[in-house]
Amino acid sequence: MSKNIIINNESLPFETDCDCQEHLTTFFKIVFRANLKGATFSRPDEQAGDWNTLNYASGFIFNEWINRIDRDTASIIKNVVSKVPCPLVQFNDDLHAVFDSTLFVLSADKDIDAQSLGIASCLNSHAISFLSKTCWSQNPISITKQWDESGTTKEEFLDVPNITTLEQLDT
Repeated sequence: MSKNIIINNESLPFETDCDCQEHLTTFFKIVFRANLKGATFSRPDEQAGDWNTLNYASGFIFNEWINRIDRDTASIIKNVVSKVPCPLVQFNDDLHAVFDSTLFVLSADKDIDAQSLGIASCLNSHAISFLSKTCWSQNPISITKQWDESGTTKEEFLDVPNITTLEQLDT
């Protein structure tokens, strides 16, 4: 596992509040355990926000949810929210140039944006995805890097290590 893990913003939001509640505790348990192992987390853009302000699902209210779950799980999640920073990814000029002229999409469905996974790939990092759709459960996730070179679209296929389960974290 890489030291810095990139949050896959494209794996949010969940389609339903119910799906969100079903999978969100696992996500926070992964973050908690990875943090104990020395991993850090970064988010690829300012739209994401902090752990407790992310858009998890339509109608999902984080503070209400955390007050309804069991105490032990709530304690883990509160620990993550208060003690595990998730700052913006720091790009050097070379990486800015790559992302300004490159598109990253899922190889299995080129209509699905995968910029966060592209960032993880360029930084040789793992990604962590919310299990909001089956396409985010893969490890690794295959993405396609697309760019224009002298009027011709070029493609490169990449596999990005991805974490959505505690078992994937431990491998």
